[in-house]
Formats: sequence, C-alpha cells, structure tokens
Amino acid sequence: METYSTQVIELLSLGRLQDDRFQIKIAVTFQDQRTSHALEIDEFTYLHLDALQPLNGGRVRLSPYPKWDPYRNTYYGALIRMNGVSRETLYFACSEAFKTQLQRVRERESLSAPPHDEVATGRPAAIASEGAGPHPAEQASIPSGPHHARRTPAPHRSRRVRRTSAPTGWKTIRYLVAGGLLVYLCIWYAGYRLTDDADILSGHAGTAKAATTVAAGTADLPIGDLSTAADQEGAVVQVAKYEKDTAAQAEAEPVQTAPAQNAASSSSAAVHGNYEVFEIDGDQSFYGLPKAYVALTFDDGPSAYTKKIVDILIEQKVAATFLFIGQNVSRHSDAVTYASEQGMSIGNHSWDHSVMTKADREEQRKNLAKTSEILESLTHTPVTLFRPPYGAIDDVLIASAKEERLKVLLWNRDPEDWHAKKPEDILKYFHEVKAPGGVYVLHEDKKTVEALPDIIAYLKKNKLKFATFK
Repeated sequence: METYSTQVIELLSLGRLQDDRFQIKIAVTFQDQRTSHALEIDEFTYLHLDALQPLNGGRVRLSPYPKWDPYRNTYYGALIRMNGVSRETLYFACSEAFKTQLQRVRERESLSAPPHDEVATGRPAAIASEGAGPHPAEQASIPSGPHHARRTPAPHRSRRVRRTSAPTGWKTIRYLVAGGLLVYLCIWYAGYRLTDDADILSGHAGTAKAATTVAAGTADLPIGDLSTAADQEGAVVQVAKYEKDTAAQAEAEPVQTAPAQNAASSSSAAVHGNYEVFEIDGDQSFYGLPKAYVALTFDDGPSAYTKKIVDILIEQKVAATFLFIGQNVSRHSDAVTYASEQGMSIGNHSWDHSVMTKADREEQRKNLAKTSEILESLTHTPVTLFRPPYGAIDDVLIASAKEERLKVLLWNRDPEDWHAKKPEDILKYFHEVKAPGGVYVLHEDKKTVEALPDIIAYLKKNKLKFATFK
C-alpha cells in the first residue's frame, strides 16, 4: 500500500549541468528535519519545467503526486508558486522517471546518485542527496539562490574521492568541539526553519474568525494537499489551498493571535445537539476553526452518494457542510432537498466547476447567481457560502462573491479522498494529521462513504465538537 507522505517539498533551483545533464535542487521538510537534495532529471521534464520559469519570483512548492494524463499520454506534475498572499498553480509534463524519483522522496528511500543512463533513457532514476553530493565541478553549478540559469559546462565528468589523513592530538579535540557546536546549531536551525516554513509556505492564511459560544483559542496553521485535477492540466490559476504534505507543520505550535481576532460572540452561534453552526466572517476567506472544533465539508455534489452521506451523519448525530455544483442539481435535486431538510449546510461550488479566476467579473457573478438560484429554489434558504473550484481564488473573485452575498469558505485539511485507493487510505490521513481546528475537504465518493463512519468515530474519540457553517 502506498503510504501518505507527510513532507513538504520546496523547489530551490533548476539548472543545466555539464554535458547537457539537468538537475533540480529541493528541500524536504519531514517531521522535525529539513534536508536538501539534488535530483538529476531527464531532459523532457527539465524543458517543461524550464518553460514555466518557476523560480522567477516567490517560493515554489513541488507536488509529490504527478498524475497520468490519458489524453496526452504523459504524466504531469504541479507546482505552487507563492508570492505574498497570491498562489499560482503551474502544471508541467514530466517523465515516468521523474514520477518515480518523487515517489522515492515520498517513501523516504535511501538517497543515492542516479546512474546517468537511467536519466538519459527516462527509466526510473534515484536521487542524489546533499550528503553524497555531486562532483565539485557540478556542485559549483548548482545555484544557492532562488533563480536559475544555464550552466557553464565543467571540463570533466569523472567523480573523484578526496582522501585526507585523520586529525590527531589537539586537532582532534578542536574538531570534536567544533562538530558538537555545529550539531547543536543545526538542530536549533532545523526547528526554527520548520516553524518558519509552516508560516511562509502555508500562505499567511490567518486563523478562524467564527462566532461560537465558547472562548475560542488559536486555530491551527492551514494545512492540506496540493490536489491537481486531470481536466485542468495546463491551467495557471491562483490558489488558496494547501498541501496535505505539511502534516508535520500541523505539529508545530499554532500562531498566537490577538484575543480580538478569535474572541467569541455568544449571539452568533447556534447549538444543535452534537454540533454548532458557525457564522463566518464575510470580509476574508475562512480556513480554520478553534481547537475544540472540527468540520467535515463535502464538495462536488449533489450525487448518488449525497443521501448516503447524510444518513451516516444523522445516524452519528452530527452534521456537515455540502458545497454543490449547479449543473449537478438537475440530476439529483432530491438529494439537495434531503440534505437541507436534515439540517445540513448548503453552499455554492460554482455552476460548472470551472476555474473561475479565468472568468471576467460579469461571468463570475452570473455563474454564482445561477448556482445560488437553483439551490435556493430547492432549500428555500438563502445560500451564503461559496467554495471556489480547485481553491482558485483572487481578489476579483472574492469581490464577485461578496456582491452575490456569498462568503468564501476554504479548508485546512485535505485527505485527498478522490485519490485514495481504498477507504483505509482516507482514514489513515485522519490518524496522521492533527485534527483539532480542522476544516476537512472531502468529496462525494464511494470510498469516502465507506470510510465516513470510522472517520466520525475517530473525531468523536478525540473529544472534538462538530461544526457547520453559514
């Protein structure tokens, strides 16, 4: 079984080495460690990466999950380029060898230098770690800064091993003291960088500003997954979603915010047995909850699974928020009515699940209005929530949503249930990633339905109170 990764992979450099070989340099954050590695990649992947100029501004995170495109008969990967509060998703074609390299990163296999013929032929290649480093001539060609450029070929490719005699006497003592100090500094720096990266790479997403009947603590840093949809390869969009692979970041201390940011308002929360309804702030996108709470949200319905999901929620005496696609409603209108009648929150997930940041202001408003209208005709309740497809969001779309009286609901936990091979894979994510304060994005899928009872039982076991939104 392929285990879920709990890593953050940052792209540091991209370059051409001697003899027309190609390399990327990455930083991998896993639990409390951050390591750098050099991957020698094939020309096909390099050319498609280089065409994006990914390192021209901002930090870049690399998705560890390339997908297969059956229409173009190739794999494609994804990057998230982050610059301030903006997020840009970049898709690129890649080889099977590159996919295998990332799989080895995810599985934390032993990192060794790749045979050159494997890279040249596109067969799966291994990974060169910092510890095993490349030849000095090659090492000099790897940039230390964020930008990349064509490299000047070195005169040789042969690898040499430099031998030195072991230090003796007072030199030994001096080296031991210096080594001990270096280890201490590395441990301190790794902890500092992990906390720092959790803030920077998660996009300064802020904490929840929902009203509730209890004093709200700080919310977790946003985490989640970089999910790429097969029907959107080649798209370049701004996104406000985060990678599941930052599970390690969730273990870091939460950002402390001013009391006014998270202060409770006893007049705006409705208590319904085992769950509460949070009225979110319409002035900014909403990512997370106070630590005592957790929320399940379901995207891409209504579907044949909607009623099954609702029935499980009712049986467990909890509730969830459903984000429905307008064009699906005509086929499953009864499911919308049923979910609303059973007390579930209903939100707008666009009419056609398109990348709405590509549309102009008028098209955005028409899309949102059409979806809200068909949902309200069935629920007889105003629709006030909007979740942008793929998490693609920018200031223009936020303004369009606000004009349609919609508040943007995002998420901070993504189990990638649409990608799971079996229900146990979904449940595994819930066990591996800290749950308090989580707003989970799930989908109406058979494997999700099968995993749902165990998911709810696990969250209840952790004494978390369920929340829905309005």
